[in-house]
Amino acid sequence: MIRWTLVPLALMTACVKENDDSAALPFDLLNGDPEDETDIEDEDEDEDEGDGCIKVNGSGGYSTINAALDASEDGDVIALCGEEYNERVIITKAVTIKGPTSGEPAIISSTSEDQTVSIRSDNVEISRVTINSNGNGIYIRDVDSVSLRVVSFGTVGNTAIRANGSTNVLIQASDFLNLEHGVVHLDEGGSLRIVNCYFDGIPGYATRVRTGATLSLEGNEFYNGVEDTDGRNAAARASDDAYLYSTSNVYTANPGAVILASDSLVQSIGDEFTGGTHAISSSDGPVVVEDATITHPLMTGIRAYSTTGDVTVTNTTITADPATNAFAEAESWSNGKADEGVGIYAAAPGMITLSDVSISGFNHGGIYLARGGTDDVIAELTNISLDNIGWHGLYIQESEATLTEVTVTNLRVSDAVGDTLCTKVGEYGGATFRSATVDWQGGEISKGSGLGIAGLQSNMAFSGVTIQENVCAGIMNYEGSLTVDDSDFSAPSPHELGASIVNWQASESSLTNSRFVDSGSIAAYATAESGEYTYISYQRMGGDFQAWYGGTHTVDGNTFTTGARGVYGNDVDLVVNNNTWSDYSQYGALVVDGSITFDDNEFTSSSGHLLACIRGTVNSNNSNARDTVVGTDRSTETYSMDGTLLSTTPENYAYPALYSEACDTTLSGLAFVDTVALAALFKGGTHTLSDTTVLRPNTAYYSNSAIEFYDSWTRTTESGFEFYVDDTQATLTDVDISETGFGGAIKHIGEPDEATGVTSSLHLINVNLSDLGSDGLEAQNVHLIAERTSINAASGRGVVVEGGTLTFTEGTVDQSTGYGFMLTNTDATLERSISQNNTYDGVYASGGSLVATENTIKLNQNHGIQLNGVTATLSNNNITDNVGYGLICGSSTFLACDNTFLGNGFGPTDSCDSDCFGDLIIDDTGDTDSGMSATDDSGSADTGDLDTVAPDTPGDTGVEDDSDTGDAALSDVAKMP
Repeated sequence: MIRWTLVPLALMTACVKENDDSAALPFDLLNGDPEDETDIEDEDEDEDEGDGCIKVNGSGGYSTINAALDASEDGDVIALCGEEYNERVIITKAVTIKGPTSGEPAIISSTSEDQTVSIRSDNVEISRVTINSNGNGIYIRDVDSVSLRVVSFGTVGNTAIRANGSTNVLIQASDFLNLEHGVVHLDEGGSLRIVNCYFDGIPGYATRVRTGATLSLEGNEFYNGVEDTDGRNAAARASDDAYLYSTSNVYTANPGAVILASDSLVQSIGDEFTGGTHAISSSDGPVVVEDATITHPLMTGIRAYSTTGDVTVTNTTITADPATNAFAEAESWSNGKADEGVGIYAAAPGMITLSDVSISGFNHGGIYLARGGTDDVIAELTNISLDNIGWHGLYIQESEATLTEVTVTNLRVSDAVGDTLCTKVGEYGGATFRSATVDWQGGEISKGSGLGIAGLQSNMAFSGVTIQENVCAGIMNYEGSLTVDDSDFSAPSPHELGASIVNWQASESSLTNSRFVDSGSIAAYATAESGEYTYISYQRMGGDFQAWYGGTHTVDGNTFTTGARGVYGNDVDLVVNNNTWSDYSQYGALVVDGSITFDDNEFTSSSGHLLACIRGTVNSNNSNARDTVVGTDRSTETYSMDGTLLSTTPENYAYPALYSEACDTTLSGLAFVDTVALAALFKGGTHTLSDTTVLRPNTAYYSNSAIEFYDSWTRTTESGFEFYVDDTQATLTDVDISETGFGGAIKHIGEPDEATGVTSSLHLINVNLSDLGSDGLEAQNVHLIAERTSINAASGRGVVVEGGTLTFTEGTVDQSTGYGFMLTNTDATLERSISQNNTYDGVYASGGSLVATENTIKLNQNHGIQLNGVTATLSNNNITDNVGYGLICGSSTFLACDNTFLGNGFGPTDSCDSDCFGDLIIDDTGDTDSGMSATDDSGSADTGDLDTVAPDTPGDTGVEDDSDTGDAALSDVAKMP
């Protein structure tokens, strides 16, 4: 393998291959400034007598150049007259041959097929001559220090200047026009400089260097190159281990690659390129480009595929015309054509360095980087600007890449891509990485028609990057890893995969300390046809962070403002901590078929969920939802068959602040304040809630309870409605619910199993429910256990249980506007609890069983206890000061022993019957009555006609019952990704 050594031209004294003693030496810059032409100006010379006008050192009069050469010695100066010399000149001495500076030119012509001028000596100078030849114009062989200045060529049958194995050759201040076979051919380890020359209309290769030789082009102008008969064209062609240095040249209107190289080193500094298929096209050798301006290449700006050295491009601007650049009409891109239609295509075995580079207008890519060896290439990109690029702004594969302040804007993708635009990864993107390691610091990816950044099997890290207004995802992490820190995101696509960050089958990701703004926009999310009408539904769409199918993903310390969908995970493990959301329409975080840890987050002034889960697990601590609002961004448009818009129907909606469907949750330290709908909705699953506060839920017109549990629900799918049943087991500890709007506090609707009966449970410990807009605690077909639970000021019933069981211990029901307890077909146990100051009965039970022990039931506006067809055991209860009876038995069977009745308005009881009912009955006068019947306050037997305070229908409190099954509370979860 060849190891290249790059030497700045200003300091170059040698340019050799390491370990190659035969390598050619470079130009000897001590020979004088090639731009200083004082040594080729006319001198005052004395003319000697002779037949011709050629002089040697100012003397003689030779008629042929060869005669003058014969008469000269090393160091002599031969001056030619302005005439044509028909001879073949062979120079074997270190002489200077000079033509006149004015008047007719000195022309050397030969009819031989050999070269017209052959230089076979070191230290030869030729200036101000014109050459005509049937072969090579000037041939230089195995010599050193040859200078050709102000030379020109008329007709040349082969290459104008052929230098073979010669070093320190200089061509300066010369014009080369319309030469059929090119200008310079240098090989065999030689070295040659071309300085301040003019090339126009040259077919094929204007200059060619090969086989270890070194060519330096400095300050030249190349115009209007022409393809030769074999279709070849280049201003400079380098091959076979050559060195090509180009400095401050102007290249214009070349039909092929301006600089074409293979197996060679190319260095371009300060060059200007206009037109051509490529400014530089190089294979298998190192390339250095600095301070270049490249304008409107037809195919590629710089193509540098190196297998033996590094590629470096700095301080360079590359601009293409999209109307003429390669694939202007193309509808697709393929990796096999990655080097066509791009600003820079670079591959190297070791290092690629790009800095201060601006690229615009290319139709298939801005920059494409890949490895040129067996190991991943090291790529460093600094201060890169890519604008108005097609398909891929930046494409890097098999690389360890460091990017600093890289900006990609206005990515273009063909409209023919259609609906697949956001579902294909790696085919287009502002930046695409494949099998790469990426560290990106600063910069921007914006306004891209397609993905902003796509990573395929890559490990990517971003910091301080702005990503916004890309049609599809901002960042797509496909089967790789991703870290994002301190970055800004806005305006992603409303597409299903239209999030600012998408992880797909990724191993892991981390999003920290970043900002999301305006990530939601109104868009169509569903289309349906029915009869003669088409319905299109709209809502605010767009997402921030998504993770699909595997991996652990962390979202920590970010702010989300004005959006639709925050953090979404499907079959992944999410860790979502220390984030804030405001003005969101759907959710802060949602996990499906996965797990989520959700701590110290805040969700405010939004219409969606703080947190939602479907078929997953949740562990949440110290998070809160505040000031949620009614969503107003939804609407449905109705069209006739001919496409006429018939109507637009707005739709208001409200989500629960927390939603769980077939999930297992552990929740602690949550706070729900001023939520427009219920605080939490659970469908199936196992749940533990502790240290949770719910203040003023249902602040709008919704009548849900603050927290609801359901065993059955429906979901809308593409095939229609699907019905689900799942047991719900819930434990609530140290939960406070107060000031509910139009709803109650807690509801649990169970779904009994046909074989085993009631299977769901609700367990309350130290729960306080107060100032409620409806029922305090409602359960159907549930095993309900309440320990030290307080229900105060419910605008409805305190506890409502139907079916299942109830165990209520050491609790309080106070000031309900309905029954304290309303029990229907329930096996209930009340122990050491209080039911008081309720508008209707302290306890109403119909069917089932009741065991009441050591309870206080008092000051209720109707009866203390009213039973209807209940099997009851009452013992050691204080039933006092109720407006109606202390106890109404109905048709119940019960045992009532050691109870105290005092101050009940209609007396202790109606006509109850019990084995030990008479053990202790105290009426309002303080007398002790014994016997199997009870009396009212007047001592008369109760006729049973005085129950006028009780409602006509047991259970009708006069408050609208909330029969909502919860099916509509998250009606759009199926529409969410």
